[in-house]
Amino acid sequence: MTDMVRIFVNSRPVDGEPGESVIGAISRWDSELAEQLNTGKKALSDSRGLSIALDTVVYNGAIFRVVSARQLQEILDPFEGVV
Repeated sequence: MTDMVRIFVNSRPVDGEPGESVIGAISRWDSELAEQLNTGKKALSDSRGLSIALDTVVYNGAIFRVVSARQLQEILDPFEGVV
């Protein structure tokens, strides 16, 4: 039996495998959500709202949020388009 790593995605507990990427854990938990992340319709951030790469390795207690890709872009560059 392999020890699982407990992460949280949008406040919901998700089990990942040690050394697994966050997108791998999300794929087993919710394949539709994983597809939206993979295609760029949704984006992944940490608990502070900072962008997270989908290949980030999971660890116990990690907190992730799924946001619209546009919403995350506005957080990363709030002055985009301002002259």
